[in-house]
Amino acid sequence: MTSRSALLQKDIESALAIANRGSPSMQAVRGAVLKRLTKDLQFINRLPGRLANMSEASLRELIAMWRERNNQEAAIRMKISHLRHVYKAYLSNYDFPDNQSLGLNRIANTERPITITNLSVQRISLPLAKIICSLQYQFGLKLSEAISLQSFMYYEGRLHIHRQVAHNGVERQITVESESAHELLLSTIKAYPKGFLHHYRNQHFVTKLIKAELGKVGIYHKENFRHLYVLRRYSELIELRSETAALRQLRYELGYARNHEVKQILRGKLIDES
Repeated sequence: MTSRSALLQKDIESALAIANRGSPSMQAVRGAVLKRLTKDLQFINRLPGRLANMSEASLRELIAMWRERNNQEAAIRMKISHLRHVYKAYLSNYDFPDNQSLGLNRIANTERPITITNLSVQRISLPLAKIICSLQYQFGLKLSEAISLQSFMYYEGRLHIHRQVAHNGVERQITVESESAHELLLSTIKAYPKGFLHHYRNQHFVTKLIKAELGKVGIYHKENFRHLYVLRRYSELIELRSETAALRQLRYELGYARNHEVKQILRGKLIDES
């Protein structure tokens, strides 16, 4: 290691010791970015003697190199964000350039529509998969929530999704309105009184099993039947209330924080294979 790279590495170690805020995982990512910095700067022949000597031109060349290595723009912005955090903590007088100056303008969101396959649950042959997908279709559950369902969660005419099970860690209640939904829950409880996970190894195993069964009938999105619930439920709600009120209700039932997440599903591409 050359004396210049040794000095820079020492600077980096000191900087990381000071810029130690954040979760352990966040600190680990930040450490990985900084510890790689010396090699990256050597590669572009821009190795400064100290962190304080880093130029804006060097940062621009780093970004260009990361792009050439096919780093995603979000990953590049993350690296620059960690660098900026360290510089702010370690070298408070250093004027670290903003993202716009570095050519890191945020790219407009170009989300592709979600593909939803309108397929009857009855086309699924494996009984376990059929029950779990039926729960998703009837109550809008995430696959992980349906797999974790237990008998004590159904009482007083409501399905209680406890925070330990909820995908967002927030408890919610789903009113069981139809007789068919009630019968589905009763038959599920009768078949699996202690829950699915009491009979099978773990959630990961059941998830792989379900995805394999869905693949057999041409479904490649594990939340397909949850999304079918969204389409059906929205068409019911919009007959009774305003769009805003319908989205708010559906958002609650799904455990989402924003209407945008519901709208993305509603804008999905529906393939009718029923």
